[in-house]
Amino acid sequence: MGSIARLLSLDDLIKSIGEESGRWVFDACRGICTEEVKSTLNVLPKSITAFKSFNGVGYPELEKWTELLARDIIKRVELDTSRNNRVPKSCTLGYTTDYGGPWIGKS
Repeated sequence: MGSIARLLSLDDLIKSIGEESGRWVFDACRGICTEEVKSTLNVLPKSITAFKSFNGVGYPELEKWTELLARDIIKRVELDTSRNNRVPKSCTLGYTTDYGGPWIGKS
């Protein structure tokens, strides 16, 4: 976004994508947002996540962290189920074998 802010003027953006979109992109590139903040009070989260990043660990360490993350997710799902009377419809596990490599997700 920073490169857009340096390379394109507001006039250039308006000419290429229109008044409303041009102004929005111009402001967004500068960190300006005039939209009203929406309250999330009484809004249920749509997902429960756990994440751990580590490099160069062996199988015992990997097994330890996988079990710890699984236990954490199970506790949070059980709490959410008891509070909100709902259960998950899916579970996705993601990983990569190389730092910066492609992310592999399985549901």
